[in-house]
Amino acid sequence: MTTFQITAKQLQSPRRPSKPRSHRNHCIRDLVGWFFCPPVPRRVFQAGQWSRNIAGGPFACVENVPNPYYVFWTVPLDRVSAATVACTHYFGSSYFGLRPSTPKAESSLEAIRQARRRRAIDDPANLADDRVWLFHGEHDEIVPEPVARSLEEVYRALGVLDLQADWNDHGRAASHGMPVERFTGQSKFPTRECEEHEPPFIIQCGFDATRSLLQHLYPENFNGPSTDPHRDGTLMAFDQSEFFTAREAISLSRVGYIYVPHTCAAEPCRLHVAFHGCKQDLESVHDDFIRDAGYNQWAASNSIVVLYPQATGSAANPNRCWDFWGYSGSGYFGKDGPQMRAVKSMVDRLLGPGP
Repeated sequence: MTTFQITAKQLQSPRRPSKPRSHRNHCIRDLVGWFFCPPVPRRVFQAGQWSRNIAGGPFACVENVPNPYYVFWTVPLDRVSAATVACTHYFGSSYFGLRPSTPKAESSLEAIRQARRRRAIDDPANLADDRVWLFHGEHDEIVPEPVARSLEEVYRALGVLDLQADWNDHGRAASHGMPVERFTGQSKFPTRECEEHEPPFIIQCGFDATRSLLQHLYPENFNGPSTDPHRDGTLMAFDQSEFFTAREAISLSRVGYIYVPHTCAAEPCRLHVAFHGCKQDLESVHDDFIRDAGYNQWAASNSIVVLYPQATGSAANPNRCWDFWGYSGSGYFGKDGPQMRAVKSMVDRLLGPGP
């Protein structure tokens, strides 16, 4: 039984992902430091669709943050301001001297209900049997803890029972980044310690977030890490541009990456979609995220293909974030949002037709 065929040619030039002939119907959506992926994207898998979120916040966070200058009636902040001083504190915590209220779980839930009525997302009841893992660092000064906790409230309100939220109560206090036990990769940046918030935003904390999340998402027969994931698998580039049109100003790179364990040539493999954080794309941190954020070592030993889609910079997106404030259009958070549609097309190409 063959799922992926890997050749040297695929490593030498960007191309579309190879299509598997068979697969397990599981996918992990990986959210690192942002609010991009909605909790109920188009349902494309017959079995579990699981997610994890590191240092992010709730669905449609920027849509209904009240403007603090309007006391007697509710007028929402513009999306950019909501994104940078309320959902995150990227530009501080005040709006022209006044502090906006913290985004509330109920606002996100109402946005989910409205999006469902418009059929922009599928039924939130689909989430009830999913597994979810959340993490927020104690020293995270970018995403406020109340914002991250509102995401947990949203998941619980939607009936998710198998949810593990790690609030960094144990071990070293982490900043806004991807915690790894020890950074061993080659990088143009110095090794960042756990409390630092500097490129490549992979922080050496003495614990491995990928281990914790994957053990929660795949508790059965979970294997230890590969000692050499690039001996035990292949990291290759592919052409992302065929998944969106040149007319679409959606801040996607022409090139994405995929890691395929060699075991996938002989047995079915799961799929993990790993979205990088802001300023963590290839142009910003070279290959630090796709090689050294921790996924590949666990993927190699647990038959998991890792898809690394890549955002890029634009005038509306100078920090190369995935779209959580609407720079790609008003429908950015729904299943027909341009970035959502592009990544879903990549997933569909990999999984191929259902059985």
